[in-house]
Amino acid sequence: MNYDVVIIGAGPSGIAAGHNIINNNLSCCIIDKQVFPRNKLCAGGVTQKTFELLKSLNLGQEFKGENTIVSKGVSIYLKDKYITDIACKGNTYLVDRFEFDEYLVRAYEKKGGKLLENTKIKNIDTENNIITLADNQNIKFKYIIGADGAVGITRSLVDKDIKANGFCLQVDIDKINTSYNSDNMAMYYGVLPYGYGWIFPKKNHLSVGFIGEYDKKIDYKCEFENFLNNIGINCDRSEFKGAFIPFGQYLNKPINKEK
Repeated sequence: MNYDVVIIGAGPSGIAAGHNIINNNLSCCIIDKQVFPRNKLCAGGVTQKTFELLKSLNLGQEFKGENTIVSKGVSIYLKDKYITDIACKGNTYLVDRFEFDEYLVRAYEKKGGKLLENTKIKNIDTENNIITLADNQNIKFKYIIGADGAVGITRSLVDKDIKANGFCLQVDIDKINTSYNSDNMAMYYGVLPYGYGWIFPKKNHLSVGFIGEYDKKIDYKCEFENFLNNIGINCDRSEFKGAFIPFGQYLNKPINKEK
C-alpha cells in the first residue's frame, strides 16, 4: 500500500489532519490501535473556535451528539470552596468522546480516507519511508504525521528520551448519583501541585478528573478519592482511568524531512 500521507492516531487531531489531506486530493491512511467507536480519557470540551473550525473540514453534517451539553461559563473553586462564576466569550461544547470521535472517523471514511483500526505498528523506517505493521504488512508513505499521543511510537522518533511529565485521573459518574445540576464546567484549583481538577457535565453523566505534574511520591488514587469526597462524589477506585500526557512540553524540532 502506498499513500501520500500516513497518520498515526485517529483522535481529533489526527482525523482533522486526515480531512484536510483528503480535501486537498491527496491519498491518506490513518492507523489506530483501537476499534471505533471507543471512549477516551478526556474532559471533552470543544471550544466555540474549534467548533467553527470543524465546519471548514467539510464533514458533511454538523455534529449533534446525544450526550452533548453547551456550557456558557465556568465555575471556579479553590479546593472545594466556591469562588465565582465566569461567563465565557463563546460556547464550550461538552462532548462525549465516544460519540465525537466516531463522528469524525466515519465522516473521514465517507470521503474515501483509509482507516486501519485495531492495528498495531511494529516499526517505522523514516529512511525508506516504510511502516511495518504487526502482521508484517508494509505501508509506504511520502509524509508521516504523528498524532498518537505523549507516549506514542512517533514521539520516540523525535526524542527517544522524552517522557510524559503530566498524569491525570478521570471517572464518569451517573448524574443521578450526584447533586451537580449545572450545565457549566467547574474548575478546581489547589487540589494537586501544579495542577487542577474539573467537572464537565454531559446529559447523562459527569466527567470528573484531575491533572498535575507527575511525581512518583504522590499516591494519585488516594488523592483523587480525597478530591471526589470533598466535592461530594463517591465511587469505587476500580472505575478510575489514568493517563500520562505532556504537561507544558512541546517539540522544537518535529520531523520535517523532504526528499
